[in-house]
Amino acid sequence: SWARYTLTHEYFHILQGQLSDRRASQWLVEGTATWAEDDHQAVDGSGTWEDARERRMSVVTESTPSLRSTESENATWQYTLGWLATDRLTAVAGDESYIEFWRRLAPTEIDPYGRRMPPPDWRTAFQETFGIPASSFYADFNAWQQEQAAANEPTANLGDDDARWIRGRVTDSDGTPASGVFVNAIRVEGETSVGWNQRGETGVDGTFAVRAPEDGDYRISVDISDDCTRYYSNSGLTGEPDEAQPVAVAGSNMQDVSIPLPATICSEQIRGQVVSAAGEPLAGVSVRACRLIGGSCMWSWGDWTTLDGSFAFLAPSAGEYHLNLGLADGCTIYYHAGGLTARYADASLVKVTEAESPSLQLRVPEGMCAHRISGRFVDANGAPLVDKYIDVCSTYDCGLVRTTTDGRFTIRVPSDDSYTFDVRLASGCDHRLEGRALGSSDNPVRVSGADVTNIVLRLPGTIEELCG
Repeated sequence: SWARYTLTHEYFHILQGQLSDRRASQWLVEGTATWAEDDHQAVDGSGTWEDARERRMSVVTESTPSLRSTESENATWQYTLGWLATDRLTAVAGDESYIEFWRRLAPTEIDPYGRRMPPPDWRTAFQETFGIPASSFYADFNAWQQEQAAANEPTANLGDDDARWIRGRVTDSDGTPASGVFVNAIRVEGETSVGWNQRGETGVDGTFAVRAPEDGDYRISVDISDDCTRYYSNSGLTGEPDEAQPVAVAGSNMQDVSIPLPATICSEQIRGQVVSAAGEPLAGVSVRACRLIGGSCMWSWGDWTTLDGSFAFLAPSAGEYHLNLGLADGCTIYYHAGGLTARYADASLVKVTEAESPSLQLRVPEGMCAHRISGRFVDANGAPLVDKYIDVCSTYDCGLVRTTTDGRFTIRVPSDDSYTFDVRLASGCDHRLEGRALGSSDNPVRVSGADVTNIVLRLPGTIEELCG
């Protein structure tokens, strides 16, 4: 049945996540998964490659967007064009190449403490896997796509004849056309996004046309680079989605949307270096930043340190940010003007402006994140708790660790303290160890100058009994 092959598609996404962090073009994420889905159908005999290829080629027309436009979500074209691109790539590099690509995106372990170097850029992995730069493949694919569209009499259409279009022009700060810029539009109801993102690319004259599938309010954004998106408002571009001002599409095309790019854009950078107490560079450290908005903090922007301990990433806009560092084995610490701290409540803010990007020297104090807690988590019958998240909480903060297939876990803690455990058993079902159980508030695990190893944390029942 169709569900069997849908499961293959979703399982391939799990495989992508196991091999890498899936930081790749959306057409590669969805195209390779859809190709795996059809591969399964071909092996089962419930479909053929010829039928799958013809079904997707039949919707390619002169108005079909470019493959490059599907590096981010673009309606559902990342599935169709991604499949066709994967089909062409595997024809040259072999059927296993679409899996090998994800293997090449895996981070590399660099020391016994589990620290890892960040994975290569997806374009680097692409060239290593398929033997062609992504830019060259785009050019080849676009030429093929145009030939196919010219010869094709579509038997299906992903579009809607009643659709509207949002049209406009993007210019540089001096008024000249800004070509090759991607413009996004997604329908919103209040602050909630509805439906698929639609995407268009500016031409040599800076003009763009983005499809609006139905009447409604649309939030417009501009992708300045892979890691920089700005949102349209009447007062200019903004880095915050909630500050965007939607445009209304009602009964006809939306014309003459003017988007001037400021002279300085995407210049709000946070950079620096992470070193040990002895001044040695620390590679493979996750550095993340967040802004406090409405009392909530989202760790949404960041980078991994390189071999020399350096990091650099764009902030969404000027402002003040919290900064956290993720070291080996899940140990999280925070930026403080006087030195790194294990307490989130003691964290300082980093100020970022358009004119000045902070360069931070972050030295991890001696003894911070020096010790680990490791052991097994089991239920009342001794059965391991497999693939469960555990909140490991000190008297002032919590870290997160995930159990392995035999219920084992290892987490590096920021400082000597007493630690309690709260396990996430199922959706909506968390269990905090209580009473005299090891890991409860009455009997915490105490770390004092050394690792705590081979402990066994035991639930008072089974998952079924505790979660119903």
